[in-house]
Amino acid sequence: MEGEQSPDNIDIYGTLYDMNVNLCDRFPALSPFSVRRERFHDVILIFARQISKNKRSGTRNGEREFTTKSGEKVIRRKATKDDWY
Repeated sequence: MEGEQSPDNIDIYGTLYDMNVNLCDRFPALSPFSVRRERFHDVILIFARQISKNKRSGTRNGEREFTTKSGEKVIRRKATKDDWY
């Protein structure tokens, strides 16, 4: 359909919007307006560093990796529903 985009064919504005949303989700002190005031290079740099950190730790946004006293690695994430029990 005309005007609709598939996820594989997203324009640069859609990509920048997704980056903006991801940064604001990860860093609550940021807002879309504060990100727009920053230099483009700085925004791309912090986004790239976040992706690099996630790849190194093997976690995504909302997940945290802990090491137990016995040395075992545990990944914890927020529950999506409160009625899991």
